[in-house]
Amino acid sequence: ALNALDGEFEYSSKDYMSCVLAYFFGNISPKVALEELNTVKAPSSICGKSIMRADILWMCADCSKIGSSTCYCQECFDIEKHKSHKYSYQVGTEGCCDCGDDHSLKSESFCKKHESPAGENAGISL
Repeated sequence: ALNALDGEFEYSSKDYMSCVLAYFFGNISPKVALEELNTVKAPSSICGKSIMRADILWMCADCSKIGSSTCYCQECFDIEKHKSHKYSYQVGTEGCCDCGDDHSLKSESFCKKHESPAGENAGISL
């Protein structure tokens, strides 16, 4: 718990944000913080890029878990992962890239940047 009067912060080594805050408030050293961060679950890695009307929006019926509302931005769509799939693209449609969201898309469809499913260790280092 954070005590604003004396700047003390207690943290749980199983919680990513509390470890970051403990380092920020000076309760643990940088070395200990990195060691702790490499043992806790990292935050999810979802692209979320806004796809504007002038951009290409990609969709894959075989990789979507929730229907036709899921999409990929141009940078995340890897044609090699969708070769035998039912995929399409649109221009003039807006949306947000779902790459990395394991609730919306099958994880094997994620690009290299977002392929770690939410909750896996990201291997944080200096």
